[in-house]
Amino acid sequence: MNRGSWNFKNFNQSKEEKQEQQDVKSPASIPSVIYVNIRSVSSKIDELQAVVFISNPSIVCLTEIWLNPNIPNLAYDFTDFICYRNDRQSAMCGEVCV
Repeated sequence: MNRGSWNFKNFNQSKEEKQEQQDVKSPASIPSVIYVNIRSVSSKIDELQAVVFISNPSIVCLTEIWLNPNIPNLAYDFTDFICYRNDRQSAMCGEVCV
């Protein structure tokens, strides 16, 4: 391994220099998106919450959530997200949540 190619520049920076670098914003930020064909969100809610917490996405898209209009959004509430659902009335498949 060629250690000479490593960049240790940040270790020697002052707090002010580090803050200046953090203050520089990119011209456009790209949102991060999670898309999952979840096939029954109720059986995987803990796992989904962990993935959302760790990856901190801008948008979460779920298909095949298998919920019906009788189940409120509060049952699957994620902090800092607004839920938009489209439940099927006749069958328990094909639903979407963004």
